[in-house]
Amino acid sequence: MAIKDWAEVDPLTPDAMNELVSSGFMRFPDTAARDAFLTGDLAPVPGMTVSMLDTNLTLTYLDVGGITGWYPSPQTLCFAAYQTATQSLALSTYVTITGWTVVHGRNLNNWFDPATGRFQPTFPGLYEFSGGLSMAGAAATTAVHRAGFRLNGAPGTAMIAASEHRQITTTNVPTSFAVRRYTAAMNGTTDVMEVVAYASAATTTGTGSQAPSFSATYLGQ
Repeated sequence: MAIKDWAEVDPLTPDAMNELVSSGFMRFPDTAARDAFLTGDLAPVPGMTVSMLDTNLTLTYLDVGGITGWYPSPQTLCFAAYQTATQSLALSTYVTITGWTVVHGRNLNNWFDPATGRFQPTFPGLYEFSGGLSMAGAAATTAVHRAGFRLNGAPGTAMIAASEHRQITTTNVPTSFAVRRYTAAMNGTTDVMEVVAYASAATTTGTGSQAPSFSATYLGQ
């Protein structure tokens, strides 16, 4: 906490209180308690930092391009998820991977929708995505398998960041490969990222240690 000496005749004006509060480091049990306390003369100002006990996150109030809000520290994990049941893929089209389970309940501001597989942050910045995928099909079937991330794509459209070799043709099952990391600038309003997969023959996603994985990390401004 910052230290400031106040003269006996100094009035505790709103500006002075903002200076005092914004220079301190406050802890709150949850978002509701924070927002209830920081109102009126104590309303958040850019640079104010708080610690959230429920999420174990340090947040800073920023104004980025006119969008104000509580931003996490750089290198904060937004979510990590894995798929809990197999998913059949429609043939020869890019299919969104859905039905995720969030690891340890970490889902910053609920930006990730586990049911739809869509990640949509509400403030702008750089985000890094990573994931992995395994697909299994009929034995002795030669198939083209692809996987990657898709930014703002309509259903069926191609991905923007593919697996390392872009496509894998195989006669063996299952087929496993990692989706490479991808960094994208998200606008904090309409931008959406998801994992998509493509298969030219009857294919399902893997399970257990072969289950699809997906995560996002906030890198900063």
